[in-house]
Amino acid sequence: MRSRPLEADASRWRSAAVIRIPLLCALFSGGAGLLYQVIWNRELLLLFGSTSAAAAAVVAAFMAGMSLGAWGVARFPIVHRQWAIGLYAILELGVAGYALLFPSLLSTLQALYPGLWHAAFGQPALLNLLRLGLGLAILAPPTLMMGATLPLLVAALHGTLRLASKSVGWIYGLNAGGGALGAALTGLLLLPVWGLTYTRFVGVGLSTVAAALALLLARHQRTKTDPQALAVPAEASGTVPRWGHDLWSRRVLLAGLVGTGFASMAYEVLWTRMLVLITGSSTYAFSLMLALYVAGLAIGSLWVAAKVARLRAPGDVFAHLQIGAAGLVIAGLWLFSRYPDWQLSLYQTWGTTFGVGLGVDALLAALLIVPPTILLGAAFPVATEALGSSGNRASATSTVLATMAFGNAAGAVAAGSGLVPWLGMEGGLVALAGLTWLCGFIVSLTRFGSTGGRRIGAAAGIVLVGLGSVLVPRWDPLLLTSGVYERAPVYLNLLGGSVQLGHLLKTYQLLDYQEGNQASVSVIRIPTLQARPHLALSIDGKVDASTGKDMSTQIMSGHIGMLLRPEARTALVVGLASGVTLGSVEQWPSIKHVVIAEISPSVVH
Repeated sequence: MRSRPLEADASRWRSAAVIRIPLLCALFSGGAGLLYQVIWNRELLLLFGSTSAAAAAVVAAFMAGMSLGAWGVARFPIVHRQWAIGLYAILELGVAGYALLFPSLLSTLQALYPGLWHAAFGQPALLNLLRLGLGLAILAPPTLMMGATLPLLVAALHGTLRLASKSVGWIYGLNAGGGALGAALTGLLLLPVWGLTYTRFVGVGLSTVAAALALLLARHQRTKTDPQALAVPAEASGTVPRWGHDLWSRRVLLAGLVGTGFASMAYEVLWTRMLVLITGSSTYAFSLMLALYVAGLAIGSLWVAAKVARLRAPGDVFAHLQIGAAGLVIAGLWLFSRYPDWQLSLYQTWGTTFGVGLGVDALLAALLIVPPTILLGAAFPVATEALGSSGNRASATSTVLATMAFGNAAGAVAAGSGLVPWLGMEGGLVALAGLTWLCGFIVSLTRFGSTGGRRIGAAAGIVLVGLGSVLVPRWDPLLLTSGVYERAPVYLNLLGGSVQLGHLLKTYQLLDYQEGNQASVSVIRIPTLQARPHLALSIDGKVDASTGKDMSTQIMSGHIGMLLRPEARTALVVGLASGVTLGSVEQWPSIKHVVIAEISPSVVH
């Protein structure tokens, strides 16, 4: 008599497990993935150098591996939920094992790199290709596995018919949400407190927990089969996918996804460069920006997850999301031009402590990053719904993820190597907003869209161009490189209660300004009470050399080393800055040859 309630309870437990375990796996997997990305990026940049081109090569290698992994799953679609969750567990354990081996593999790479670097020295394109190739070589195994995990989780969850339409948005959203938590905790807490080694163990633990949950679900599926959960939808068994009779529409959608992925990653790079002017180039600020970016993607995906099944023209929705994101990017340019005054006002109200500074950084970064990334995150499940039907969502997810990750890799390379010097940060964002609109509009022209959607898309594009050209002001480099994050107490004292920083800066003179690959560099003439004004060299808003109080530091930095080795004939000066330290070294009669190591060509200029 009591067996039926027990069987009912077991059935309910299995049904809940079918839903909850893949979602928990997505959360843990996302947290581990971003944690790995942060620490692997840091370790590889210690080898390759902290240049923008090197950082772009590492990110591009990471995303290229993810793209290949997702593409591999797309070639071998897995419909049966039991096989998918078991394979997911194996891959997650593989990622954890590779993370433990990574330091040893990096040591091998460190032994090879100096000789290869000397062979490519003096050829920037070859050097960037070398970094990309080595980064791909060491990151390919784990990123291939990581790229395959998300489609496998979708396959595991979509076997439940009533959840099929929601599975992509839920899995992608929770995976991104876990990534946002992982990025924030890694940069703000784990690395400062525990260091690289123990932080790596945290990532391995998250991957292991995700694999253990997946194995638990796989074991219960083998012992107690739920016919409804394992049922393969009729569409999967014989019919052609939605796009099967319209190859042109499919190709256009994939092209739009490449462009969207390109713009999305380039946005992240340019937003980071912009916000460094406001927040400073600290690890805390970078971690906040990355976490907010991924959090926006998560919110957007979860928001649209329950709605995708009701979309009659997914191409229209995709287009409108892209157009909305482009408009919010343009609006962000207008907001950013006012950030220094807002920042100073918040410091005046809340104080200038470290905690307040971190909160102000988070608030300003969120206003710029989160609104457009919500729409970009929502576009992922919409594109998957357009590309696949209820019977092939796992394969469609693989294709969309692979295509967008390929665009991400290309966007990272472009934004990290030549986009900023060519167009500048402001011009680059305007160009990317135009690309985002175009990617949405061309999809609305296919069978995924409708006539009304195309008209709305075209009209919105015209409005976007008009508003962008009329409302977006030219940035004031003097205001944006004023370094409020560092000099707020000085500015507040000078302004005497006012927070209109522009009034004070009218007495300053901008002599030169360059937005280079590495940093934004300005030279400013600052008025003083003396007969001669000061000159200051500012890098990303922080004064690194001036004719003011730090002149003694610049001079002594050269003389202290020479006092320790007065007979030295050669010298290495790390960082050119104003050249005063170099001049101090050159005063010593024994010196015959000096090498300057300067990371930013804009500083030399």
